Amino acid sequence: MKNKNKTGFMQKILSSPLLFIVIIMVLFGTIIYFSSSDLKSSSYQEDKNWSNAENIKGPENAPITMVEYGDYECPACRNSYGMVKEVINEYQDQIKLIYRHYPLQFHKDAQGASIASECAGEQGKFWEMHEKLYTGKRGLKEKGLKIYAKEVGVDEEKFNECFAGNGYFDKINKQKEQGEKDAINGTPAFFINGKQVINSRNSKYLPTIQDFRNMINAELEGS
Repeated sequence: MKNKNKTGFMQKILSSPLLFIVIIMVLFGTIIYFSSSDLKSSSYQEDKNWSNAENIKGPENAPITMVEYGDYECPACRNSYGMVKEVINEYQDQIKLIYRHYPLQFHKDAQGASIASECAGEQGKFWEMHEKLYTGKRGLKEKGLKIYAKEVGVDEEKFNECFAGNGYFDKINKQKEQGEKDAINGTPAFFINGKQVINSRNSKYLPTIQDFRNMINAELEGS
């Protein structure tokens, strides 16, 4: 009975050119939609143009990818900076870090700090500026950001022009939108090979360095 129904349905499609064309167009449109979505995601992650590029530290082909969503004004992010650095130093060429901006609305200086980091990155000093923003004592107002820029050795005139132009607003927003897709609910948020790192004893607290080690070692053993 089912075969007869299928046969009758196919005959109906073939006997109606208009219906056949509509079905083909729907299928083709679906394929194009998913292909373009995948391409957009891939190109954003791999684009070598600094205005679109991910902020990556470590070997490109490292078996472990750590993604951090951070806010430079966030006290917990600042407190986690040393732990993240320790993890990177411990696993060295086995891990790469991707830092994504997630400035929270109620942190009024976070957006400017993110822009400052990208303006420094434009001159090859993203990670040096990143460290200053998390460890420096000058604050995150414009005056402090410009002092940090001078300290990391960028061309001050180019940096000031970049900072005034606010040209990295779109990049920062794209990274924040990706964080929302990844369902993070605060900063910092960490992922190891796509899996969120949580505190194994109490998910309300930040993960410990041992939580990172446990997840990284499990991924290395499974690779």
